[in-house]
Formats: sequence, C-alpha cells, structure tokens
Amino acid sequence: MTKDEIIKLSDKELRIKAAELLGWKDIYEAKICYPWLFGLPPPDGHRRVENLAGSQDEVPDYPNDIAVAMDLALSIGDRYWMELHTPFRVGNPFSAGFTPLGTAGWNGRPDNRCEADRPARAITRAFILTMEGES
Repeated sequence: MTKDEIIKLSDKELRIKAAELLGWKDIYEAKICYPWLFGLPPPDGHRRVENLAGSQDEVPDYPNDIAVAMDLALSIGDRYWMELHTPFRVGNPFSAGFTPLGTAGWNGRPDNRCEADRPARAITRAFILTMEGES
C-alpha cells in the first residue's frame, strides 16, 4: 500500500487496517451494540467485531484517540522509533513517522512519515505505512 493510498483511507478503514496489522483476523462489522435498550445512549461509531476465536472485541479508534494511537507506536517500539511533530503554524498538519532503531536518517526526518490534521491520525497512517513496508 502506498502513502497516497493510505492518505485516502477513511477513519473506519484506518481502524480496520491497523488492527489487521496488529494481528486481528476476520474483522468485519458483526453486531451493533444497542445500549439504548437498557436506557443508555448509544455511543457514536460503536461497533463490535468478531475475531477468529469467536469472541467479540471492539476495534480501538486509532485515528481519533491519541492514547490508543500511541499503543500502535509502542507495539513496534522494539524495532522503530517514532517522531511526532506538532504544527508550527495554525492550519499546518501534524506529522508522525517511524524510523528503524539504530538509524537516524541523513536528513533527520523519519523514513515512514505521514501528515494529518490530528496527531492520532498521523500516527495511525505512519504505522500502516511502516508495517506495509515490512511485508
């Protein structure tokens, strides 16, 4: 998958692709949770997926939640270092990238770098770009 293809992915597609690269199998929308049946409001985008073992798990919202996006970085922290840049000016994108450990790059920029309007989305895109390059 190229960088241009990754940039065109929707948030839902980014979530699924990142989960697949982490080892999730057979991800698909299996059931929609209906908490309002129990008097609770439904959370936005709440979906459950079924994994190979038959148990149901919720795919984390990698492109919108910085905490779980950092889990992506930690999952490959033994092989790559991550760099995250915040915008210098209002309207500029966030930039995240991963570089193999032991290298710094001749220009000081991460090898697998992606930009986005949110830091979590930039990390998710860079993670997918890095992992796709390994396969």
